[in-house]
Amino acid sequence: MSSSPEAIVPGFDPVLPALPGLDFSVNVQGTVFQVGLEYIPMPNLIVGIEGGYTWTEAHGHYVDVAGGTIDVGFPHAGVYVTKLF
Repeated sequence: MSSSPEAIVPGFDPVLPALPGLDFSVNVQGTVFQVGLEYIPMPNLIVGIEGGYTWTEAHGHYVDVAGGTIDVGFPHAGVYVTKLF
């Protein structure tokens, strides 16, 4: 996913005109890894556990100057019980 450069002050504002050459763009990428296990001890009852890891990276450019790259990653886990009626 990425965004196209756009003016800091939008051109549709009648009071503040757009400022040429002040553009911002950002590229974002990431991934999710997830696994799960379910157990059905009896009809209409499901017990499960899930775990995974999410990673995202963003890198921006402001006025044709490359900004720093930001990495964010975090694990996630969950346990659930589902009863079907």
